[in-house]
Amino acid sequence: MGIIVEHEMPVIELTPLGVNYDLTVEEMIAGLRNNNPNITSEHFPNCRSGRTGIVTEIGLCLVKPVPSGHGYSDPKAEEMVTAAGYSFEELPVLGVLKEHADELWNAGIQYIVARGPNSRWQRPGGARVVYFGLDPEDRGFGLRRLEVGWSDDVWFLCRKSQPSVT
Repeated sequence: MGIIVEHEMPVIELTPLGVNYDLTVEEMIAGLRNNNPNITSEHFPNCRSGRTGIVTEIGLCLVKPVPSGHGYSDPKAEEMVTAAGYSFEELPVLGVLKEHADELWNAGIQYIVARGPNSRWQRPGGARVVYFGLDPEDRGFGLRRLEVGWSDDVWFLCRKSQPSVT
């Protein structure tokens, strides 16, 4: 692989957000009428990554790795995001965005995905991750199979990766 990246991914930086890691999964996504009933603490038991309490997140951003008019497999999208120096965030951080849904929708964002390693539900037929659909007429948290891949209307919730120390 070369050192030149063919296209720059759109990235939207977010202000720091307070995340309450003491909430249950059900409490994280509560208040929207179109939530998938399978987004539960039972199916996503480790999505807090061992964190507790209220934490102010720093360096959060939305990353859109798929260029307009294209689709990427999940491994290709992951490769693009990590090569650009970002890591995927978990479900508790995605839940905070519901308070900012109108602003995000007005910015042209349709879907945001929490694809962190602890925000996956493995079931027959493949792993599922949680997405937040921002359309005011159909707003809610849903599930998407990783094997299906990603279109150009999906943004991933990420943070800038810490540089490795060598």
